[in-house]
Amino acid sequence: MNCAQCNRHNVVVSSRHTKLGIVRRRECLHCSDRWTTKEISADRLTQLLELEAKYKTLRFALEASS
Repeated sequence: MNCAQCNRHNVVVSSRHTKLGIVRRRECLHCSDRWTTKEISADRLTQLLELEAKYKTLRFALEASS
C-alpha cells in the first residue's frame, strides 16, 4: 500500500484485532502522513453483506406497508 499524499511506501505503526477484523495505523516513510486501514476476512464480509441485504429488504417492506 502506498501513501495517498505522496504515493510512497509506508510502515505499520500499530495493529490491533477487533470484532470485525484488524485495524492498522500506518505512517508514510517519506512525508510522515498517517492513516488507518481496516481489514476484514472474506467470511466476515459475506456475513455483513447478507445482513445488509436483510436490512434493506425489511426496510423496504416496512416503507411499503405505511
